[in-house]
Amino acid sequence: MIASTLPRTVLDEARHQVETYCREFAKPDVDAVREAVEAVHRLTGTLGELVDRIREHAPSAFDGGNQHVGEELARDLHATRGCLTTAGLLVAPALDDLRELTDTTPGVGTR
Repeated sequence: MIASTLPRTVLDEARHQVETYCREFAKPDVDAVREAVEAVHRLTGTLGELVDRIREHAPSAFDGGNQHVGEELARDLHATRGCLTTAGLLVAPALDDLRELTDTTPGVGTR
């Protein structure tokens, strides 16, 4: 089996970019907060899709003697997916409020 370089490249770079953004996120205005929350919302959904793909394929990576590990991993990933889904649902109302605050339509966004 050939190991994928994806986790060492794309995913590590994504993690690095998020870490950099976290360090630079100081004293933001409401627009910057909205943009960050929107990004978190999208990222949570994307991570959920990745977890689904891993969960779908991971059990077949284990041979018969270690099949229980793959099955346990699938259960753990299912729980992880649930947490990511919940995170998206929890941030959605705040995101709606932030969008309302930052809407540039005349007469809107000025509470």
